[in-house]
Amino acid sequence: MKSQASLERLAAQTEKAEQTRQGPDSRSAAPQRVSVSPAGPIVPSPVQQQVPAPGQPAGPSVVAVPVQPQSISQTVIVQQQRKGASGFGVASLVIGILAIIGCWIPILNVVSLLFGGLGAILGFVGLLVSAIGRRSGVGLPIAGLVLSLVAVVVAILVLGLFAAATASG
Repeated sequence: MKSQASLERLAAQTEKAEQTRQGPDSRSAAPQRVSVSPAGPIVPSPVQQQVPAPGQPAGPSVVAVPVQPQSISQTVIVQQQRKGASGFGVASLVIGILAIIGCWIPILNVVSLLFGGLGAILGFVGLLVSAIGRRSGVGLPIAGLVLSLVAVVVAILVLGLFAAATASG
């Protein structure tokens, strides 16, 4: 029992050392083999009785026989869980790209204004989810957020210019 607990403790320490060495954003999903070879349990030696010499009490005497410690070799497979990309970040990026494409077209920029607002909200939520640590990477949410905000600003400018052009002409 004691050796099993020490094996589990050694495997946990090895896993913690691997995570520290690779960093929290490790994207390796392949199992890693770690060899663990602690000293095995010490087997109690058999009890031997000696025949008492004349003149000594007749009680049993115990002689300890040294036993070589056994080596147990065990392979522990450590599976690192891979964190996927944030779905909010991907959605924000896609909607931000659609918004940035449509924001230049005068009538379509109203729809792009709505897409930009939705993409900015999704980008912000994706950034929060990634920052908390549930998903890896903050690049997609940031890219989606920036594209969406740029699309909103450009759509407002184009809408204002289009309104000014139609009012004066």
